[in-house]
Amino acid sequence: MPGYKKYFLIMILLVCASLLAGQSQREQRDYDYIYDLYSRQNDSEALLEIDQFLTRYPQGELIVSVRFMQAEILYYQGQFNEASVIYEELRYQDMEPEIKAELLYHYGISSYYLRDYNKALELFQVVSSEYDFESYKVDSAMWMARIFSEGGQYFSAERYFNLALTAYPENVELKLELYSVLLNLNKTQEAETILSGIDRSSPKFPLFLETLLSYYLNNELYQEFDAALRTYNVDPEQSRDQLRILIVRRLLLENWFSEAGHYLENIATPTDQSRYYDAVLLKSGANLSAADSIFSSLVRSSDTDIALLSYLERLKLVFDHSPDQAISQLEAFLEANQGSEYLGELNYLLGYFYYQKNDYLPAIRHFSRSRNYDMNRYQADRIDAMTAECWFRLQRLDQAEERFNRYLNIYPQGLYRDRAWFNLALVSFQKADYNQARIYFRNLATRHPNSNLMDEARYYMAELDFYQANYNLALQAYRSLLAQHPSDEGLMLRIAQSHFYNQNFTEALAIADSIASPSYDLHLLKANSYFSLRRYPQSLENFQAAYHLTEEALKKKEAQSYVALTLYQMGRFTEASALYLQLSGEEANPDTYLFLAAKSAMQSGSERQAKDLYERFLNLYPSSAHIQEVMADLATMDYNAGRFSESFTGWLNLLRRYNANTGFTISERQILRTTFTGIELCMNRSGSTDMAEALIEEIERYNSDYIKFELQYILVKNYASRSLWQELLREAESIRQAADSSQKSQIELLMAESLINLNQYSAADSLLAGVFSATGSNDALLKRAEINLLEGNTQEALNLYLSSFQSTRNAEVWVKVLECSELLEYQNYPDYLDMGQEFIMNQSQAVLIHQRYLLASSAYDELKHFADQVLDGEYSNYIHARSYLSIAEADFALADYQSSIRTQNRLKFLFPDFVDVQARVAYLNVYSLLRSGAVTEAQMSFWEHRQLFTDEQIDELNSIFEGIR
Repeated sequence: MPGYKKYFLIMILLVCASLLAGQSQREQRDYDYIYDLYSRQNDSEALLEIDQFLTRYPQGELIVSVRFMQAEILYYQGQFNEASVIYEELRYQDMEPEIKAELLYHYGISSYYLRDYNKALELFQVVSSEYDFESYKVDSAMWMARIFSEGGQYFSAERYFNLALTAYPENVELKLELYSVLLNLNKTQEAETILSGIDRSSPKFPLFLETLLSYYLNNELYQEFDAALRTYNVDPEQSRDQLRILIVRRLLLENWFSEAGHYLENIATPTDQSRYYDAVLLKSGANLSAADSIFSSLVRSSDTDIALLSYLERLKLVFDHSPDQAISQLEAFLEANQGSEYLGELNYLLGYFYYQKNDYLPAIRHFSRSRNYDMNRYQADRIDAMTAECWFRLQRLDQAEERFNRYLNIYPQGLYRDRAWFNLALVSFQKADYNQARIYFRNLATRHPNSNLMDEARYYMAELDFYQANYNLALQAYRSLLAQHPSDEGLMLRIAQSHFYNQNFTEALAIADSIASPSYDLHLLKANSYFSLRRYPQSLENFQAAYHLTEEALKKKEAQSYVALTLYQMGRFTEASALYLQLSGEEANPDTYLFLAAKSAMQSGSERQAKDLYERFLNLYPSSAHIQEVMADLATMDYNAGRFSESFTGWLNLLRRYNANTGFTISERQILRTTFTGIELCMNRSGSTDMAEALIEEIERYNSDYIKFELQYILVKNYASRSLWQELLREAESIRQAADSSQKSQIELLMAESLINLNQYSAADSLLAGVFSATGSNDALLKRAEINLLEGNTQEALNLYLSSFQSTRNAEVWVKVLECSELLEYQNYPDYLDMGQEFIMNQSQAVLIHQRYLLASSAYDELKHFADQVLDGEYSNYIHARSYLSIAEADFALADYQSSIRTQNRLKFLFPDFVDVQARVAYLNVYSLLRSGAVTEAQMSFWEHRQLFTDEQIDELNSIFEGIR
């Protein structure tokens, strides 16, 4: 709050009034009385008299002086809005410089408290530049420093705090504010210089230390926090309560509840903040009634932060027994408090509630919304970690992987890094990328050896060895885990299974017999072990037990297949045949029995069992009618497990069974089509050139022109995927004429793509024109449009895309229409937008084009509204970054520089990995700071981000700065 009015201004007002000759004696007397009340600080009476004076003398010559006194009284009473209205009316009236300077200065302070920072900065700058009063210059600098500090413009804040300190060198409060700014600038050496100049025995020193520790907490510098406690020999037992509270916050971040409780017990003077943490501890100890009682009382706290946090904690307690009720209450609270400064935290909690309900898409939406509001690093850490977790729970593995990796890059001391490493490992595990999963699990073990996820991680590392057939290593790991969890029957089962796959059937049975709880997998293991030992009666008994222990149709079928196979091996052929007839029709041959058992195992997800049975089939029945399908299934299993080389070899071995054939039955053609697909997929996934070279040599093995053509066609497509355009043209030309009409058009499209990539546009266009004429192919039309774009014929490309869209209504083609319109300076853009309006929110590129269009059209309010809609949606991080940038651009164009700067700061913090966005933000930031008067900040921003600017931008900005100097 401001200090009281200066005495010399009262004297100036009196002198000014006495110099006026035109007023009546009564007006003068009434003025003198108001002045006397004002000078004696009898403000309530003065305001009453002023109201009467203004009514009685609306055109009086003393009106300006009276209105000024009225404004000043309101100002000192903290009625800044009412005072500002009068200051604005008087701002351009003639008055003494001292009074005008005071008016503008107080107007600036009023604007500051009303959070109209642009207006405040403007007024303080006028006072500093147009009035030669040193005290006003210094005091204005102090307020400007505070504004810049709150806006995150710390370089300018530093400059103005230093200016204020030249007049008040012993002002510890100013030093403390400057100290906070230096910390935020990472000027630790200069901050340390200030701190070292404060006597440690001074009562003010703890304020500096608390500022330092609070800075560490808010920026996730937890190691630095702990180091500072040691450096400054902090004894929590002898410290101020506020420092204890900071330590409690630090302990609670790690869920160290008992240690936090110790410090809270010794708080000298309990406050609402300490009581809040007391309640948090009670809640952690499941003393919910007592916790809720405290939270309930704190909801009415004068500390708005504590009041809100307590309300949210109460909602969490409601959520525990009535999730829908808690969500409904929170949504209603959000709707009723749209102007709240806590919207970020409210949206985060709503997202968390949906996450707890396993409703992940709404959770992601609210986490995304919470990003729209100012947050510290800890809050951003939570949001990004939870968003990644939601994508993982949705099994959107690619998005989850991207976000977990991004989290690890952005938050080097994040609270959830162990969880991120663990989940990245699970993502790779579920993708069957076992080597990558192992790397992630090792990172977790190396960097977070004390994580409570380590037990589970060790289990999954054992699983990796199990799935990669490293059974001896898996056994060691499972045994180590079992030593810690001796009653874990899941581990015992895995140990038994590992013995089974090592062909140690007796050991497998010994472990299995010690497992008390019956299960499908247990009896299946025992049955297969007995079967391998040729102890068929015991095997049959366990297969039948497995059948009765599952309700899954595929597993029941698998168990019955095994029963049938066992009956067959026991010589009970009638029973075996009857059972297989029940399962799969009239076939009753023993090879079919084994084949169906393997097939069922594969369909039920038991790949190891299936592979074992298929390999047994190959050994027992090499001439079976099922042999081709068995070979295909084995190749497919290798492919699904990521063993592409083995899969490729398997498909070639299957194909070689037809090397002498020249004609094929319908069923054989079906097998061959599957084989060609398998070969092509292996080549595409492996990325190896060895397979292509092997396929070239393979072609000459076959008598069939059909097989030769298909293998050459695979080569053509593989060359395309590897951008080997000359090789593609050579191979395609050799098979083009032998292809049927459908294949011919596809081959010619690939040839056209090669010609395009070889910059032979005319030849490509001619070829595509032929394809389009013969088939009406939309793909040919689109490639012709692409060629026109490459040659700069944008209008012709647009016409072709329009033709394609009118026949297909394809969303991606519509985006191409918008791209061409943009290149043609938004020719007919509104019409084209209407053509595909229903697609816009589902097409990321269209979202970006539309934002650029709105910016180019100066539709700034519409742009901000549209960008907000996008930020509420489930788009990539890049689209969110561009949307924030659009809001920053719109605010800049609307001259709301402070809002633009806040959004720019959010972009710098949230999206450091998008260089193009950061380059535009850097450029915009310099201009925003210049326009808002933060010249020093603008210069520092320019030098900090100089590497992001083009040479033209550097010359342009250097010229501006030279002009300022």
